Amino acid sequence: MVLSRCEIQLLYARGILYKTVTFFDIIRLLKAVEMEGSKLPNREYQYYFIKLGKLYYVNGSCKDVKKKEISSYEFTNHESVAFPIDEEFIAKEIAEEFGGNIVEIKATFNDYVRQGQRWDNYIEHKKKNTWTLYTVK
Repeated sequence: MVLSRCEIQLLYARGILYKTVTFFDIIRLLKAVEMEGSKLPNREYQYYFIKLGKLYYVNGSCKDVKKKEISSYEFTNHESVAFPIDEEFIAKEIAEEFGGNIVEIKATFNDYVRQGQRWDNYIEHKKKNTWTLYTVK
């Protein structure tokens, strides 16, 4: 099965590919599929953040609880660890789920990659330093 760039990014943004694919894998895949042979690093590159008030979207997850889909979202007050999304329609779709807005960022491809690296480092740090408590009944 071959996924399009948009499908891969949507799955990643929704946390479905989080445990098996890193942001760096996505970047390498995008470079190989779409940007082969071009001088992309310093070219202008457009991507999006999702905002809810003064907060930036970091990630989200979905779970089925008693036959109902429950969504949860994580936000931060610091733009430097916001999740970068390079497709406007994906950003809009995610923003609509919780009433957020999208913010257009025009930077270089290197800036986009660095943003993804900061986001990935934040998620990895959080994963290593967060305790989850479960109640089993």
